[in-house]
Amino acid sequence: MASLLEIPGCDHVVVVTDVGVNITPDYEAKVEIIKDAVLLMNLLGYEFPQVVMLSANRDYGPTLQSYLDVQRAREEYGDGNGGFKIRPEHSIAEIFDSGKASLPHIFLAPELDTGNIMAKLNYVIPVKRCATVLCSAGPVAIPSRSDFTESIVRDVALGVVLAARIKEKNMGLN
Repeated sequence: MASLLEIPGCDHVVVVTDVGVNITPDYEAKVEIIKDAVLLMNLLGYEFPQVVMLSANRDYGPTLQSYLDVQRAREEYGDGNGGFKIRPEHSIAEIFDSGKASLPHIFLAPELDTGNIMAKLNYVIPVKRCATVLCSAGPVAIPSRSDFTESIVRDVALGVVLAARIKEKNMGLN
């Protein structure tokens, strides 16, 4: 499940995933989640989305599995293999400290709680949010119980746009 955020001052839509389906995805599931988010961004006209896989990193103690996943993904996709690029940052602080002018297109949360919290930013800051799941039958709107009517309407509108683009490209999702 992906949440799309329209953030004031950002020149593109930002996707936060996975926010409602995979509780603690392993590396292979994370790669599939990224590929689904990249397909979503491609359908919306973004040809080569940049991805940040979020994780914490420790100076002491064992390395977190989510950080090991980030390192592995950088090795496998850091040069743009697969039609997307894993950016070098792994935390929100690094994104803002890096001096980059723009946010990545896709944030991959390490687990469901983090993704769900990030996706609900519209409750505390002025962003517009909608969400979708791409499945073999096409886009599915699954609004959150806490969503406002305007967000649910955006979910449905996004589904209509995505279904039309899938049909236009004569794509079958599998």
